[in-house]
Amino acid sequence: MSQHTRTNAQETFPLCSSCDLSVNRSTAYTPSEALLEILRSKHVHTEAHDIQRASELAASAENEAKTLQIEADRLRATLTTIERQVYNVSAYAAQQRALIAPIRRLPTELLAEVLLYIAAEATFDILQPYYPALIVSQVCQRWRDIMQSSGRFWTPEILLVADVTLPVDMVDDGITPRRYLEGVARLRSALQHYLRLARDAPVDVRLVERAQPPTVRSLQMGKALCACIIPQISRWRSCHLPMYLAADLEEYTRGMALPYLESLVIAESSDTPNDSSVDAFEVAPSLRRLTAPGISLTVSWAQLTYIHITDWVSVDLFVHVILKSCSSLRYLRTSIAELPPMWVAPTPGSSAILPALDELVVTVEESNVLGTLFRYITAPALTRLTIEGSSPEDELTAIAFLPEENPEITSFVDFVARSQCRITELRLRYLTLSSPLLLEALAALPHLDYLGIYETGNVFSPDHPELETQQIGGFRPMPSNITSGLFVAMTPDPTNAQDVLLPHLSKMYIESGIYYHVQEDPPLRKTIKTLCDAREGLTLVLQPIFMPWLNIEGPFALKFDEHAHLMDEFGTESMCGLEEETGEVMGIAD
Repeated sequence: MSQHTRTNAQETFPLCSSCDLSVNRSTAYTPSEALLEILRSKHVHTEAHDIQRASELAASAENEAKTLQIEADRLRATLTTIERQVYNVSAYAAQQRALIAPIRRLPTELLAEVLLYIAAEATFDILQPYYPALIVSQVCQRWRDIMQSSGRFWTPEILLVADVTLPVDMVDDGITPRRYLEGVARLRSALQHYLRLARDAPVDVRLVERAQPPTVRSLQMGKALCACIIPQISRWRSCHLPMYLAADLEEYTRGMALPYLESLVIAESSDTPNDSSVDAFEVAPSLRRLTAPGISLTVSWAQLTYIHITDWVSVDLFVHVILKSCSSLRYLRTSIAELPPMWVAPTPGSSAILPALDELVVTVEESNVLGTLFRYITAPALTRLTIEGSSPEDELTAIAFLPEENPEITSFVDFVARSQCRITELRLRYLTLSSPLLLEALAALPHLDYLGIYETGNVFSPDHPELETQQIGGFRPMPSNITSGLFVAMTPDPTNAQDVLLPHLSKMYIESGIYYHVQEDPPLRKTIKTLCDAREGLTLVLQPIFMPWLNIEGPFALKFDEHAHLMDEFGTESMCGLEEETGEVMGIAD
């Protein structure tokens, strides 16, 4: 029975590298292939001495296993003790280092500014709360005294996240509905703690919803969170709220003044129609900035300096009702279309005079809408203008101006002359203008310093479908309404240096199909080079059309050898180039 014979061979395992402590294990107690073959065979021990021998070997091996397990438990306990000692020693070292940390020697005034920066924001979220002011106030008594000395440490932008949906992955991580509700209670407690320590300092409030679109329970949670800060509404300095909350605030603010409110953002909400009225901010003497959809909003329009209308509004309503009250407006961004007015039927009258308007960003659905806007406004201080063509259905669709639509361009020219404004920056996005109309519009802007023209492969013309185009892919040359006539008009004539288009222009950025035509049209390249050589102060950058639906971002659509060809064509001083992955702008520049 050689397969049952036990040898006295021993295997030694050292336990410590600095002493002789070790443990021995018999090598006889190792499963063998020979014994495994016997177990798989039909052999059965029937002899008494075989049965006794197997029992003795099993008992001896079990005893040695117990001995080894005892030694393993002892070593595990020793290792745990050592790890605890490592933690304690490291913590002690950290405490000693903290005693001599430079921040402990900072003057109180400077330390207060550092802590104010750390506590600049707070997120009241059930899933991912972030309360830096609470953490900082527990570091030491000195920091705690500083944090409690003023309410400004507890008035960061209060970000409230409305979400009462328990994700499946949280359940898998052991977060039960009960623990989730406990998180809700802790959130409210932390919010009340912040507001109490803020004392009378102004508060910035921002409430967002994680669920998109919002669920019934998240709407309820949003209202519950908002109710926690309603008692301090008179201290709000800025607020960002969904429309359903803004519409419900009137019952809390009726007859109440909001003396600190400077900025108001009302976000669109899918469960609240845009024709809802918001009257909660009627008495807000410090309100200057407003971002809201095209809703019925009762505010003091005359005191606003910044307006951003985030939804499409009726051009008649906007021009003849809203703008006539905006005498202090400096920045205006809106999207206007021929829509039926939501509030009252406006009566056309005199122009809306905007004496302080410095920047205008307007998106139009049709060309005649732009003409209506410029016929009824006057803005003598306007310096920056952006005009975009778009539609509610497709934001990357250009609006075509037909050759016979000269009156629409004439209204813009008349607006500039009537306002006597000095527009220095002009951006034209997704507007398909014929060359004569474009030149007519630019001729009215002699003070222009920057010109940006952005085209798209999609052109929309509701009355003339034959003008519509659509880019469907590939690298074929794109259509462009920019012709060599623009560059010729900008090139000084030696015989008549005064008669030049845009004499003060320092940079022109063109994102257009002409980018491709430059490569295939030698006369056009020559015209551009002549312009760059004649005007030393002009930087001209050409880019291909941005085509996000093809996952192609402009300059990466062309091969490098084509880029190198353009560099060779114009040399190293005046180059018509592309932006490469390095971000370097080659452009056409002297």
